[in-house]
Amino acid sequence: MENQGQAGNFDEEGDFDEAEDLAEYIAMMFFEEFDDDERANMQDEGLADFVDRIFEDFEEIERRRRQVMRLKVLREFLRLISDPFDMHPIQFRKLYRLTPTLARDVVEMLREELNRNRTTRVTEELQVLITLRFLATGSFQRGTGQDFLHPVCQSLVSKILAKVLDAICTFGEQFIFLPRTPEERFQTQYAFRNLIRIPGILGLIDGFLVKMKRPAEHEEAYVNYAHGCSVNVQVIVNAEGRIMSLRIIPGSNNDQGNYTNSRARQYFEALRAILEVVEREGYFYILGDAGYRESRVLLTPIENAPEGSPEWVYTREHSTTRSKVERTIGALSGVWFAANKARVLYYAPEKVATIITAAAILHNIRIMNGLGNDNERPAAQPVLDDLVVGEIDANHLEGLAERELLLDLLYR
Repeated sequence: MENQGQAGNFDEEGDFDEAEDLAEYIAMMFFEEFDDDERANMQDEGLADFVDRIFEDFEEIERRRRQVMRLKVLREFLRLISDPFDMHPIQFRKLYRLTPTLARDVVEMLREELNRNRTTRVTEELQVLITLRFLATGSFQRGTGQDFLHPVCQSLVSKILAKVLDAICTFGEQFIFLPRTPEERFQTQYAFRNLIRIPGILGLIDGFLVKMKRPAEHEEAYVNYAHGCSVNVQVIVNAEGRIMSLRIIPGSNNDQGNYTNSRARQYFEALRAILEVVEREGYFYILGDAGYRESRVLLTPIENAPEGSPEWVYTREHSTTRSKVERTIGALSGVWFAANKARVLYYAPEKVATIITAAAILHNIRIMNGLGNDNERPAAQPVLDDLVVGEIDANHLEGLAERELLLDLLYR
């Protein structure tokens, strides 16, 4: 061994002058270092007891090492012989929330990104399935990896999740976007016409909380009086339940504050400010609940309207239409349980945002492929959005006047 020359007085043929030299040599074989504390222990215990203890420690270390190696070999063997894609499609969809065909499409979409700086022998298919299972169950990493369908250790699950979630989020702009062209705006608002008589509805807005562990920094920003530490997630959806806008901020903020400082508000205000758009396409609106502040572009219900009155009819249509965003949130958090309020995510805020963003993208992939909202429960890069686009709309009266005008034109 490299350190033999430092251990006592013994020659190159292995002859030892003293029994102490032999004990010291044995200790160095097992532990590579033999410091002053160990020499003192050898003198205190006696040579025989000292050597016995070294052998016992070595045997325990070897036993544990063999167990770890057996487990590693077993996991490798299970990965070779098991193929989750062989199971029945119904069972596959229950476990991974996607059909086998759609799951393979997601693998192909992510393959190039996953192959970049590859650090594991686990196949891309298995990496994606591990991530889908984690998002679907909201389980801990160790439990996800102990499944016989994807047997990997917890540390490897952690690496896989980090890589696959980031890869999914690189496709954010491809799947999460507000209408970008006149044609897209026409199709989006036309889908709402059979639900509400107000033209120009482009989306439905709402927010929900996802609980998380106490962050290491700026804890006060994430404390919500009702749910502890959390993030506030704002979604804007279309008539089909596709998420068109997603914004994640610390949970101490309310829904109105989230909307006020969002790019979505800037988008809708810009549509109202561009004269050419108004003349060619008309006015556009989004619908929000009573937690939002009425504005020229955001319409809210009228509370305590007398039954049968125009205000009551408007509010009924408004609430019936806006319920779609509540059902969408229920579908998102019910299918991808990692985003459910019943789950606490034990990650830093940035990782929590990544998980929620990935779940939202996969939700849209399901909607775009006609999977619907099974497991529904009632109710861009993933970074905490800190954009500030200006102060809250100072002229709240303009919003009330806008709503009153719509009531006169369409409900009275």
